[in-house]
Amino acid sequence: MYKAELISRYIINWCHKYDVDITNVKLQKLLYFLQGKYYKYVGKRLIRDDFYAWRLGPCVPDIYMDYSVYAGIIPKQRDINTEIDHIELVNVILEQYAYFQTWYLVRRSCEEDPWKYTFQIFGDKSRIPFQTIADYYVEM
Repeated sequence: MYKAELISRYIINWCHKYDVDITNVKLQKLLYFLQGKYYKYVGKRLIRDDFYAWRLGPCVPDIYMDYSVYAGIIPKQRDINTEIDHIELVNVILEQYAYFQTWYLVRRSCEEDPWKYTFQIFGDKSRIPFQTIADYYVEM
């Protein structure tokens, strides 16, 4: 299990490597989809930080705040020295989602039960239990 900051830096640098625009909102959605899909295929949690049901979909608040200084594209980050388990899978998931437009990813994440039910029942900025994400993706 990794800190969201480490996975965020990997995503940002991956996007720069493949010439994909990466904004703060898009980063949040890619973190979320990685968390769900990684669990589906590996059976382990990738990101230790919790997601919260924000108005524009699942969000890791600390990461959002860290990158909120960038109004648009987030610049390349310093390289990370940590090896991420199952990096090939992480790359495949990024290839599957990163090329979509930000607002498509927002819409798609808000259609999924973990965000939708948490937001509707508990309201804006409520924590999405990890098990809710895990169960949803295993059943997909």
